[in-house]
Amino acid sequence: MLSSLLAIALQAAAPPPTIDCSAANRSGCATSIYFDSGEGTAIRSEWTTGLDEVAARLRGGGSVRIDSFTDRSGPDLANRHVAVQRARSVQAALVERGVPTARMKIVAHGEANPLVATPDGVREPQNRRVDLTIVP
Repeated sequence: MLSSLLAIALQAAAPPPTIDCSAANRSGCATSIYFDSGEGTAIRSEWTTGLDEVAARLRGGGSVRIDSFTDRSGPDLANRHVAVQRARSVQAALVERGVPTARMKIVAHGEANPLVATPDGVREPQNRRVDLTIVP
């Protein structure tokens, strides 16, 4: 039961999915997908709407950059591997929605460039994410 409550609390810490296409976002339209702690690559159901929106926007052209990040709870090399796996999971989800892989670029950051700076070994839900940036 305690692990269930902890999982719910960690899920609640991630912001809701949105796509920012405002003029202030000069890099293009962007959204983030957050992942559970550990080596999981499963995309939770609340993030499928964001993937649907990204795929719909890409039907009009452009490409998407898939930047994948992890928290600092594991070894750096293992976190880079997890980042690659999560990016590929998102890539596969976009392919299922009709986006050609040729219009996607994956960059796996692992622990580098965290959204929330933490010491090594700290789990931070907002750092376990894949950022999708649509480039016209």
